[in-house]
Amino acid sequence: MIAEGKNIRIETDLEPSLPRIWGNANRLFQVFTHIAENAIESLDERKGGSLYLRLRRDASELVVDFIDSGAGIREPERVFDPFYTTKPIGSGAGLGLSACYGIIQEHGGEISCGNGEEGGAVFTVRLPIAAERVQAAAAHVIG
Repeated sequence: MIAEGKNIRIETDLEPSLPRIWGNANRLFQVFTHIAENAIESLDERKGGSLYLRLRRDASELVVDFIDSGAGIREPERVFDPFYTTKPIGSGAGLGLSACYGIIQEHGGEISCGNGEEGGAVFTVRLPIAAERVQAAAAHVIG
């Protein structure tokens, strides 16, 4: 789903000189696209709003935040459960976010979600920085 032609504003905040991460670019793209599409669908249902994407470094992790001004998440503790969906029957199998969770786990990262203080949904993806991950793997092999 594309935000073009809708009353949806997408803003980005990319910290300069972000480090590399170790992973499968196609699988990570799948995760980021799915989260963004869910946000755009939510915003479209509300006839507009904003999606804010922030990439930053936090210690030994790259952090990607997806913050929208939509309706928020009804049951944030369940969104990563397989077959959980809030969409009408036939509109989704409830496997997208469950798959995203698995992909992020495969990359040694974490994904979480909740509702923002001012409403809307907040998804945060944390991935280990490549240099730290390589050092940790080397220490494990040597140790």
